[in-house]
Amino acid sequence: MITVAGTCENHDYKIEVTATKITTADLVHKAAQRTSWNKVKDNINLDKWYRSEHSPIRTQEFWIDLIGLPHFVHTHFVRHHVGIQPFVKTGREDRGMIGEQTRWTSGEMSFMINAQALINMARLRLCTQAHVVTRQIFQAIKDEIAVVDPHLAKYMVRECVYRNGYCKEFKPCGFLHTEEALTEIGNYIDPSRTLNMTPAKENVAALDSEKKCSACSSLVMGLENKCYCGKHGFQITTDIENCVHFQPNKNINR
Repeated sequence: MITVAGTCENHDYKIEVTATKITTADLVHKAAQRTSWNKVKDNINLDKWYRSEHSPIRTQEFWIDLIGLPHFVHTHFVRHHVGIQPFVKTGREDRGMIGEQTRWTSGEMSFMINAQALINMARLRLCTQAHVVTRQIFQAIKDEIAVVDPHLAKYMVRECVYRNGYCKEFKPCGFLHTEEALTEIGNYIDPSRTLNMTPAKENVAALDSEKKCSACSSLVMGLENKCYCGKHGFQITTDIENCVHFQPNKNINR
């Protein structure tokens, strides 16, 4: 269990977050075998399945408990309706509710949710455009998932990380122009699976190199004929062949 506590809008809050995994990995194999005429390997690699987001990952079910949840946060979570079944403490007086509800009324919520739905939910509820308390609670959910299924937690990321550095919001928050964004995207993506990109031959030694942004001297990430700096965006470089992170894939026919 993880406790999320703090003060916001002059209200104190304390939420207890617990996650339990209900199903086992063998169901991924059973579902995969049912959908294929070819024999599916018995050794299930959940990391590969979660990365693919193929339908068998929906067999992986979780039960989430949120105790002390502010009323307005549960209205955020119930907007997710595919692959999730919420159970929310009633507000009916004839069922035990006392007094009037406000946005900060403390309540209880549980939901049964599958792996795909958690990946989808994370994209919105870890985004900095979500309410700060909602983000804190969902981060706690992710941390709890990391205990019961670390492979899944790896793929529970905010939308701009999921899209490898693209923000779709009406008003971008600027997160992509931070070192934290570069770190999160770097931990999430597999360079060998990214368009026109392959890992640098000496990627370990490259960490000690000093390829830097022309504007602020921050370490940069290469992308074809440009290098990306978290603070200053794309910086033109004539030295991409020696970029410390990636090199262009010369084997692609253009």
